Amino acid sequence: MRAWRFVPTLHIIIGGNNRYVSLKERGMGFEGKLNEPHGVYQVRETEVIYTYTRSQALADGVLVDVSPMAAQAGFRHPTVVTADLHAALETNMRERSYGQSYEGRLWDVLFMASLAARRANWDSQTAFSVSLEVCQGNRGRMRRSSLHLWLHIGPGDAGEPVITIGFPEDF
Repeated sequence: MRAWRFVPTLHIIIGGNNRYVSLKERGMGFEGKLNEPHGVYQVRETEVIYTYTRSQALADGVLVDVSPMAAQAGFRHPTVVTADLHAALETNMRERSYGQSYEGRLWDVLFMASLAARRANWDSQTAFSVSLEVCQGNRGRMRRSSLHLWLHIGPGDAGEPVITIGFPEDF
């Protein structure tokens, strides 16, 4: 089995309106030196401006743990969905009357994510889609809707592999 290798990003670029500022180029917060042959920037001393951990996101409801069902779908690592995806999977009364459920929709997402992960060929992220039957309001007609989603595997709070599934704009 191939092991995942996580390399932290150390060169930070902040952009907006098609412009950027390189903190490294301005000498802000990068006291390390560039190792030219390997292209690795080694930071010896940095000041952390702000952190928001995965465990904080879980506690705040920004991420929702779905690991037990994800394990049934074949995932071996802790798995979460974003709050926006979690909300999109919730059902209203009309949808429930047609047999739709949060658990069924979540299973569809996890099953399709597992297929996408197998096709990803060791990439750390991949796109996939899931079709759902949805209804606007409790009296509307049922219609098919596609959710275009991302699966991302990356380091957790302690560097362990973790999986996050959500909409592209959630990442």
